[in-house]
Amino acid sequence: SNPPKLYGDFVVDDPEQGIKPGEERQYEYKIRDDHPPGTYWYHPHLHGSSAIQVGSGMAGALIIEGAIDEVPEIAAAAEKVFVFQAPIYDATIGKLEEFWQVAGITVNEPNFVVNGVRRPRILMRAGEVQNWRFINAGTFKMLNLSLDEHTLYQYSHDGNPRRFMKQVAALPQSAYNPTLPQPSYPEGVALAVGNRTNVLVKASSTPKTYFLRTFPIEMGRNADANGAATVVPGDIVAEVVVLPESFP
Repeated sequence: SNPPKLYGDFVVDDPEQGIKPGEERQYEYKIRDDHPPGTYWYHPHLHGSSAIQVGSGMAGALIIEGAIDEVPEIAAAAEKVFVFQAPIYDATIGKLEEFWQVAGITVNEPNFVVNGVRRPRILMRAGEVQNWRFINAGTFKMLNLSLDEHTLYQYSHDGNPRRFMKQVAALPQSAYNPTLPQPSYPEGVALAVGNRTNVLVKASSTPKTYFLRTFPIEMGRNADANGAATVVPGDIVAEVVVLPESFP
C-alpha cells in the first residue's frame, strides 16, 4: 500500500504534498508551554509557489501570549494586529500566475494594504493607549513606520521582548519626500520582510486625523559599478482618527 503523506512545515514542502484545487486539510499545532511569546505569522511553503502565493496574500498572524502580555500597561491596552502586504500582480492581466511575474516586479509602487484593506481607518479616543502588533507579510518591500505627531513605544521585535522599551518619535513631515540621492533615510520602526514588532501608542489629546506612514527606506545597493540604491518609496498605510475622549 502507499505510505501516508507526511505533512510538515518544511522550509520547502514537496509539491506532491500540496493541497490541490478543491481539496482541504485540517492542521493542528501544539504550542508548548515554554514557547517564546510574541507576534508570529504563517504562509505556504510549497516548492515553486511560495512567492506567488504569499505575493497574492496567502499569509496570516499567529499570536502567542505569555508573561509579557500580563504587564498591566499592555494588558489594559486595546490590541490591534496589522498584517502588512504589498500585493503582486501583472498589470496587463491583473493576476499572478507565474514566477517570472514575481521576479520582474519593482518596489516603486506605493501599494501596501493592512489586513487586506488599502489605507484602513483606525479609531482611538484622545489619550487612549493601544497595543499594535505589526507584521511585514509582504515578499520584497521593507517598512519604515511612523505615526504623525505620535511616539511608538517598541517593546518587542520578532517575538523577542526588548530589554528596554525603544521610543520612536514621529518623523518630520519634510522627511516624507526627501531629496534624492542621500546617504541614508530616517528610521521609524523598520521592518524587513518577515519582521514583526509590537508597539504601544498613546493617542494625542488633539482630536483629528493622523497618518500612519511608511517612510522611504533603502533595501540595499545594486552590485554594479554605480552601486545604485534600491529604495522603497514612502506611503500612507492607514488613517488614525483620534476622537474626543468623551465620544460616545
